[in-house]
Amino acid sequence: MMKKLLLGGMLSAALFATVSGAEAPQLTPEQQAQLMQMLQQQKPAIKIEDAVKDLPAVLAKVNGKDFTKADLVAALKQQFSGDMLPGGVTAEMVKERAGMIVTGAVTQELMQQAMKNAGFVPSAKLVKDLLAKSMKDAPKEEIEAFNKYLASQKKTLDQFIDERAKDPKLQEGAAMQMFMEDKVLKGISATEADALKYYNENKARFVEPKVDAAAEKAALDKTGKLLAELKANPAKFAELAKANSKCGSKDNGGSLGAFGKGQMVPEFEKAAYALKVGELSAPVKTQFGYHIIRRDASDAKDAAGSIRASHILIQPEPTMVPIPFDKVKADLVAMLTAAKQREAMQAFSAKLLKDANFKLMIAEPAKK
Repeated sequence: MMKKLLLGGMLSAALFATVSGAEAPQLTPEQQAQLMQMLQQQKPAIKIEDAVKDLPAVLAKVNGKDFTKADLVAALKQQFSGDMLPGGVTAEMVKERAGMIVTGAVTQELMQQAMKNAGFVPSAKLVKDLLAKSMKDAPKEEIEAFNKYLASQKKTLDQFIDERAKDPKLQEGAAMQMFMEDKVLKGISATEADALKYYNENKARFVEPKVDAAAEKAALDKTGKLLAELKANPAKFAELAKANSKCGSKDNGGSLGAFGKGQMVPEFEKAAYALKVGELSAPVKTQFGYHIIRRDASDAKDAAGSIRASHILIQPEPTMVPIPFDKVKADLVAMLTAAKQREAMQAFSAKLLKDANFKLMIAEPAKK
């Protein structure tokens, strides 16, 4: 995934937390957009003024000054580029999480001031520089896929970057990201030693299923025994499918219904089409396991060229084996780095609030 611009989304995160009742998450812009889309499908959007009308006039004290309901309305309107909250956020949710939302709004305001005091000015150039860096660092397959998407939209990469660079919110986000990387997150990263320590302390998490030769043989032997039982008593097919098959079709006695060429994996398709109605196949191996296939009679409504079949699927039982450290090292370093940087951002935010003598004037929600 290409690196996303940091949009100063603490306020959005606090608002979105009203939906789940959780503590304010650190959402990426992509996650915020996805959540906003989901919420819009649930309940109609309401006006920001209507959502905060039951809140007191003074919500917090910052540097000895009042942070008012009007200040919160202004912050929300700036965050959501209009007079409406995202669909799905109700006045009750806002009231319930008002303390969190106010804290997020004040923190974002303080961060923007700190950014400006440090000389980081929003600009189109910052957006272009960050997008160029993202493209440079992105995996080759992601770049190829993105270029195909742009081509489908009849746009060039330069056109895309120019359009994005004109967005004031992205300019603000780019400046904030540069500020955070330079003043808060610089030098904060996990090491290979950190990753190894985490790996050794959580070895139970680093396992993966593996099918060995013994498991393959056991599955094939079981398939052979079931086939012998079916040849002795073909009427037991549905019964044995329900009792043994690892496919969801077992609930229908193994029936797959009608299917045509190209709808099944090649090995299965070849074996099924070679059978006569009522005939059983020898064990057929596919990527899913071992199948016993029975050709069933077609229905007059079936499409031309299609057939009907039932099957019993037997899968080898995998054993859990350790994942080597080298295989997960890079992912662990990235995960632990992200965790350290989150902690640094939270500590920075807390210091901003403390230095500003922040005092919340409304009750915070009770912890559940």
